[in-house]
Amino acid sequence: MYRLLYFLFEIICVLRTVRCFEQYQHDIPNGFNIPNPCVPKGIWNGVGHYGPEGQGPQNQFGKDFAAAGKKWTKDLCMKDSDGDGKANGIELGDPWCRWTKEQPTLLLPATFHPGICEPWDDETCRKQNGSVVCPDNLKCEAAYQPVVGQFSVRLNLTRVPKKDFTYACMVFNVPANANYHMVEAKPIFYNRRVLHHMTLYACDPMVTVRVSKKPFECPRVTTAPCQQIITSYSTHFPITCLHDHVGVLFGKDGIRQVVLQVLWNNPLGLDYQDSSGMAVYLTPNLRPNVAGFATIDSTVFQIPPGIESYPVMGGCPGMCTSKRITKEVYIVMGINQMHKLGRKQRVELIRNNTIIDYLTKSDNFDPTQPDIIRHFNPIKVLPGDSIRMICEFNSTQETKPVDRGLSPDDEICRAQLMYYPKENWTNPTCLGYKHVPLCLFETTGAVMGCNYQSFLDSIENDAHFNTTIATCGSSNECTAQCLFLVSKERQHPCLRGELYELWNSTLISRPNARMVNLYKALKPCEKLYEQNAHLVPSRGPITP
Repeated sequence: MYRLLYFLFEIICVLRTVRCFEQYQHDIPNGFNIPNPCVPKGIWNGVGHYGPEGQGPQNQFGKDFAAAGKKWTKDLCMKDSDGDGKANGIELGDPWCRWTKEQPTLLLPATFHPGICEPWDDETCRKQNGSVVCPDNLKCEAAYQPVVGQFSVRLNLTRVPKKDFTYACMVFNVPANANYHMVEAKPIFYNRRVLHHMTLYACDPMVTVRVSKKPFECPRVTTAPCQQIITSYSTHFPITCLHDHVGVLFGKDGIRQVVLQVLWNNPLGLDYQDSSGMAVYLTPNLRPNVAGFATIDSTVFQIPPGIESYPVMGGCPGMCTSKRITKEVYIVMGINQMHKLGRKQRVELIRNNTIIDYLTKSDNFDPTQPDIIRHFNPIKVLPGDSIRMICEFNSTQETKPVDRGLSPDDEICRAQLMYYPKENWTNPTCLGYKHVPLCLFETTGAVMGCNYQSFLDSIENDAHFNTTIATCGSSNECTAQCLFLVSKERQHPCLRGELYELWNSTLISRPNARMVNLYKALKPCEKLYEQNAHLVPSRGPITP
């Protein structure tokens, strides 16, 4: 009778929404967001047990937690319960062992499971994990075809710096004697104790980059011409297996150089070496479609300090996609990118003023690794659809504004989309200057009340512009007459706020010569005009 009651008790605990030992999740860092090592993006609720919902026997972390009085202590934080070389605090996002239930400090995301040796398919970890059995859902059938070959990129054996995080990169040439399609990519492990994640970037085939002889320290986001993410490895994204309708073109007419970026995590300053990398599987049997890569990027913004949720927007309005997308395309993968202040990011697909799907969506963004979303059922995008990106940042811990930039202390708001067929989306780059979608300048429509083509025509033909240029364009002094003329010109919708700033930026690759002369005439009186409160702001969201 006792055994029956115990069995029923276990069943009830597993099936209940509020689990029997849920209170213990409050007692450890990130207790409700422990990654499931068997299921990418999954959560392991029963962290102290070998079953993801708290069923089965206790794992070693559960035993250590009980021995610590069911409290998060410094000793428990520094202990490596599962024997995979990572301290419990590192795996749960508290690498400095400062978190307490009474005074929770700002945490990193939990990146590993403290009671399950990872990766779960490692031979040593299989023995360590005992009764843990993960489904074999990571096999990519395409890689097992007889004509598929493997091309490996991996770091030279290198000593790992003794600090929290280090990004290391190497540049490689890839086979270019023929055309190939990449169908799969997966990691090559050397030292899992320090390997956090890896990213593989494609270089612009029109530019040749010097091949690396050894790893070099690099920024979190690589610089041009090697910025296009092809694939990434993390515990949340263990392999890349491309949809069978599409392949990434390598070789003669495609990608000929790549950058491997590895993030090391060595907060305890231990003496480690690493030579990890990635295996890329290529086939000469080209698939029906070549993958294209689209970039959505907000290129200029500033985040004020002390704000819990600050939004930044970007995207491609329907007027842009109607000209750039010639026929439907299908999104098979999306990648969100922000830095340390990023909390949420999504890319919406809008049709007829209604959000019909999400090309990417991250409600709990992890700033230490690219967030990759695969669409096993590709999402169709039509000409005239709007694509809107929204990033949310938390600056409550900042004391000064944070600008957009590529350094670790700056921020970015960027998404990359893999789609097919490549030829159906010409110039698949949607850049934004603050709130201004730059792609709209390719159309004849109005941008924040400014009709760009009409404005260019009026600069050429209107007498008042001629007068302003002739009167104020040859002097650096702001006379009373010039201030009067400038004040009148700045009332034009194309010369207000962010649009006025845009003409002086480097984002317009071929500035109109007449506009350059007009800006030269307006510049000397710029400060006086703004001080007199004549500046009319031009702000607002991107509309579908």
